[in-house]
Amino acid sequence: DALKVAEAKLSKARSELEAAEAELNKVLAEVAELDAELAKAQAVMNTLKESAAAMQRQMDAANKLLSGLSGENARWTEDSKNFALRRKRLIGDVGCVCAFVIYCGPFNSEFRDKLYASFQADTQKRSVPAHEKIPVVSFLVDQGT
Repeated sequence: DALKVAEAKLSKARSELEAAEAELNKVLAEVAELDAELAKAQAVMNTLKESAAAMQRQMDAANKLLSGLSGENARWTEDSKNFALRRKRLIGDVGCVCAFVIYCGPFNSEFRDKLYASFQADTQKRSVPAHEKIPVVSFLVDQGT
């Protein structure tokens, strides 16, 4: 009789053990699933952090470029105005210098200066846009030559 009671207790303990193991396996499966979700979420988070850092670097580089270019804006605007004025006056400048090169070669420097002054005066009289005084040598020759 004690054997039957002990076997009944053993059977009951085994069934409780199986139920506890089943519950444990169920919880372990849920933990494994949650761990997989956590790993996936961390991978997504790391990817987003890397992407955000890359975008921040690009934005910093763009801001540096913009701040550098904004300083150049005033200079470019001024250069643009100067180039427009130089281009407008180029016709008269070229005309005077060409006349000097063509007509003044065989004469002495005093007569060349007089002829050149008359070329410039004629250019101004005809309202051809030109600079007041055009340095012939620097107009014809640049630093490289």
